[in-house]
Amino acid sequence: MDIDIDMDFDFDFEDDEHDEPSKVEDAKEDAAAKNLRKLQEKEADKLEVKLSIARQRLKALTEAEEALNLQRAKMAKSPTIGSVNKNGVKFKIRERKR
Repeated sequence: MDIDIDMDFDFDFEDDEHDEPSKVEDAKEDAAAKNLRKLQEKEADKLEVKLSIARQRLKALTEAEEALNLQRAKMAKSPTIGSVNKNGVKFKIRERKR
């Protein structure tokens, strides 16, 4: 007893009643998605600004650190800035101010 019954009923009459609310819901979802996208773009812009400021600060700090290292090298008692010529004589380019 194998009976094939077509279980595909057409329920179009239920969809007709819900067409209007679904459009309103879709509009609400679109507005919510649009607002979310705007918020994400604003956050991304804020992060980009913070990143650029952080890069500027890092650049300034590295320049200051290099200048400080150079100053320490100039003031050191040992000949940190200097060299040896081809005859083996040590010389300093800059000496410490006294």
